[in-house]
Amino acid sequence: MTAPTSTPIEAPAAPTPTPTTALDWEQLGVPMIMLANDARMLRANKAFRLLALSADCEDIGTGTDWLSMLDTDARTQLYAALAERRTHVGPLGWVGNSGLPVRWLSASLRWQVQGTSCLCVLHDVTPVKQSEQLMQVHMEAALERIDGIPLPMAYLDVPGHTCLYTNALFAQTFEVPAHKRHGSAWAEVVGRDLARVCRPAIDHVQRMRTAIRLEQPYLLPAPPDTAPEDQRWLQITLAPHLDRVSVLIGLYVLVEDTTQSYAQSQSMQASRQRLGRMVQAGREGIAMEQAGLVVDANPALCRLLDRPLDQIIGRPLQDFVLSTPANALRRADGSALAVEWIERRQPISDSPVVVSVIRDASEAIRSSTHIHHLLHHDPLTGLANRAALLALIRHDLAQPQHNAGLLHIGLDRFDALEATVGLEQADLLLREVAKRLRIPLRSSDSVACADRQAFWVWVPELRQESDLEAIARRLKADLETPITLAGMQVVVEASIGTAYSTTEAPLAVQTLVQNAQIALQQSRGATAGPSSVGLKVLRLESQIRNALANQALALHFQPQLRCSDGAPIGADARLRWHHPDDHWLDLPAPAAGSPAYPGGLSPSLLQTLGLWMIRAAARAARPWQHVGMPAWFSVALPISAAQWQQRDFIAQVQRILVEEQIPGTWLEFKLAGAILQQPSAPVDERLGALRQLGVRLSVEPLGLEAIALERLRTLAIDKLKIGRLCVAGLPGDATCAVAARAVLDLARSRGLSVIAEGVDTEAQHRFMVENGCDFVQGNAIGPGMQATELQDWLAQAGGIPTSC
Repeated sequence: MTAPTSTPIEAPAAPTPTPTTALDWEQLGVPMIMLANDARMLRANKAFRLLALSADCEDIGTGTDWLSMLDTDARTQLYAALAERRTHVGPLGWVGNSGLPVRWLSASLRWQVQGTSCLCVLHDVTPVKQSEQLMQVHMEAALERIDGIPLPMAYLDVPGHTCLYTNALFAQTFEVPAHKRHGSAWAEVVGRDLARVCRPAIDHVQRMRTAIRLEQPYLLPAPPDTAPEDQRWLQITLAPHLDRVSVLIGLYVLVEDTTQSYAQSQSMQASRQRLGRMVQAGREGIAMEQAGLVVDANPALCRLLDRPLDQIIGRPLQDFVLSTPANALRRADGSALAVEWIERRQPISDSPVVVSVIRDASEAIRSSTHIHHLLHHDPLTGLANRAALLALIRHDLAQPQHNAGLLHIGLDRFDALEATVGLEQADLLLREVAKRLRIPLRSSDSVACADRQAFWVWVPELRQESDLEAIARRLKADLETPITLAGMQVVVEASIGTAYSTTEAPLAVQTLVQNAQIALQQSRGATAGPSSVGLKVLRLESQIRNALANQALALHFQPQLRCSDGAPIGADARLRWHHPDDHWLDLPAPAAGSPAYPGGLSPSLLQTLGLWMIRAAARAARPWQHVGMPAWFSVALPISAAQWQQRDFIAQVQRILVEEQIPGTWLEFKLAGAILQQPSAPVDERLGALRQLGVRLSVEPLGLEAIALERLRTLAIDKLKIGRLCVAGLPGDATCAVAARAVLDLARSRGLSVIAEGVDTEAQHRFMVENGCDFVQGNAIGPGMQATELQDWLAQAGGIPTSC
């Protein structure tokens, strides 16, 4: 046991005589004992025995019994001092029968020449120790009172700028750790920034011996994502601590949270600035009244009153208001000007300011007319909108005087056309369509914009239904006249549905609209072909289905190598199409929404392609078992979200493995990122089923949302992938490099391996090796090749790997 260290309390210097005779030893008035180096008492004088009796201790003899008069800590100190042959030890707690210290002694040790014993002279330091304990109690009580002050406070010494103490509220405000609350440097307590801000104020207090407050509130540092309303502003005051003769002893630092008052001050200042800008630049007349008199007005109000500013300021605004007519101002020439009047009170100072906003009524009338037009017209084409035309139709059908009809005109391929020429050119097209619809119509007819790619034409006066059909044919012909957009001749293809209402059996408005919409859909189903984008997808799907039927699709395999020793560990399956022109075309992996398939292939075709690839890969891998290919050699295949959603997907995989007679470990499924964003329970269940079949799993984490990325911590996967888009920018693109290293770090934290795809250059290969990537594939390793060619390539590349 190591004795706790303490600072010895020095007793008054006194000679320590070595007794030469028994008389000398007994007559000395200082308690003395002769101790062996193992703390055994060899001899004690009369003063020591009296000391023991005064402490209510029984008379003790030689040996170690006397140690019972010391408390545990004192015995530990004494043993340590004897072992180290020290000359001083203490203070030592001297206990009585109660077990509590009744005295405190300091011991001086005079060692004999032979070093086997020493003379121990004891000095009573009880008053000193009691004073020290009392001081500690007072200090703790003082600090407790300071902690109770409801204001953050600290105390600095002079001139070292050491923070001697802080109260609890100060420590909480500045997040000061407990071990730094007392005796730490000022900069360590509040941070270097605030210490720098306070330095001039501290110098001022030291120089002038007067208190000072920082000129500007201090913004307490907070995390970057802290909202402005959650930030805290502090007002800091420094005050001197002077002794009786005005000598500076230290500095008090007082902190006040002024967040609310600062926010109010800033808000008031911003309000004042806004009002100033409004007064000077407002289009409406603005006057500011205080104590019933105008204190400021803007130029617009001067124009409304036709008076200079000096004739307005200092007078009540009511001096310029007429009693009749209501809400009218009296201009300088005596004429009345109808206005709109709004008043608001602003608490800018002790005396509230009344802000009056005055607007010319004629401007309001014009605005009302404009608003009415906006409410009932399409802002792009200027035509009546859906609501306005419905109101007109409802009015005409309420008192039918003639047969009437509604044309519902829909623009075909508009979405595809807008995506091609852009929004601005599409707007020009819609304006031209509106113009062409208005020209041939009669004054009694009305045209409206129902939505962005549909128009209505209301014909309230018809003799017979064939007249409505004639109008539709004429409008369709006018619309199909070529229009020049973005330097191209564009033909607007439109489908038109008609609905007819007679005076004998007038239709309800809703029925008329529904009939026209149904007729439009029937018209499109009979005549309108697919859009250009849709047609491209349909042709591509037809070609892929024909290729499947004619066995024109094939899998080519790109080898995958281990970075540490260049050993082959697998191959990535790539879908290729043997074109009728006798050359191979690469088909991207089947994934809905792939850029290679604009508009997206149908889910059924994606599922068919995915299962075909799994079976083709299994069939290609089966002969490898007989040529020495190891069991860990696997073929990587992409799995689309559409394929994953098949109910019998697991059963289909299991059936293929059984029919083709290969273990599941020979397959690796590359999961699409969309799969991780699906509900976790079904995904985890399927992943577990695939793992039971032995199938390996990999996923590319880049581009996933934070929620999906977090799920990687629980997914049963084997490998992460760095995709081709990321690898393509390496090593020069810093963003790609950061992303690649992030995937590598994520994999290490999860105990997963990483493979980089699309490694087409030696520089990319070297980057992956240097950054600890496990596996690579790409043109720098080897091109895509047929199964038999892959076996030859592996033999030339160094044979079959021996470990994985």
